[in-house]
Amino acid sequence: ACFKRATWLRSRPHGRRPPSVVLATMDWSRGDLELEIVEAESLPAMDWQLMGGRTDAYCVVCIPKTKGEPVELMRTRVVKKCLNPNWAHFERIAMNTSMHFRGALDVHVFDADTYSSDDLIGVARLDFAELDLSTGKEADAWLKIEGPDVGEARLHVRVRFKAGARKVKVSSRTESTIWACGLGRRCT
Repeated sequence: ACFKRATWLRSRPHGRRPPSVVLATMDWSRGDLELEIVEAESLPAMDWQLMGGRTDAYCVVCIPKTKGEPVELMRTRVVKKCLNPNWAHFERIAMNTSMHFRGALDVHVFDADTYSSDDLIGVARLDFAELDLSTGKEADAWLKIEGPDVGEARLHVRVRFKAGARKVKVSSRTESTIWACGLGRRCT
C-alpha cells in the first residue's frame, strides 16, 4: 500500500493516558478516480494537406507498468482536423488492487489515421504526488506533452480521488490520534 500523509488533529492533554492511535492511510488501489481530459493546446500537425497541417487527436489514459502492457483506463473520442482539440471527456473509475496503481497515470495522445496505424504524438505524465488532492478536492493541471517534435504542446486535465478509508491500529504509546480518511478528512 502507498502511504500518504496523515493529519494530526488533537494532542494528548497533560495528566491523561494517551489514546489509542488509529492510522488511516491513502490506499491508491481503493477508491474512485474522477478524471476529466479537458483539452490540448498547440499539438503538432500530423497530417498534411493543401490547406495546411491538421491532427485528428484522441487520448488514451493508462496505468504505467514496469513489466508488460500498461492498463488502459479510458479513451476519449477523436477530434478531427484540430490542433487545439477540446474533448471535455469525464469518467469515474473504480480503482481496485488488481490494477497495481502507484499514484501516476500516463496520458498518451494519438493522431487517428484511417488507412494506417495511429501515430503517437506524445505522452503526458499525471503524477498525483505533485497535485493537491487533500480532502477530496479537485486538482486542475496543465501537463507538458513529451515526445519528438511536440514543441510546446500541453494537456489540460482535472482530477479528484475519493479514497476508501482504512483503519490500522498502531500503538497506544504515542501521544496523539491520527485521523485521515484517505485525503486528510476525519473518518466517521
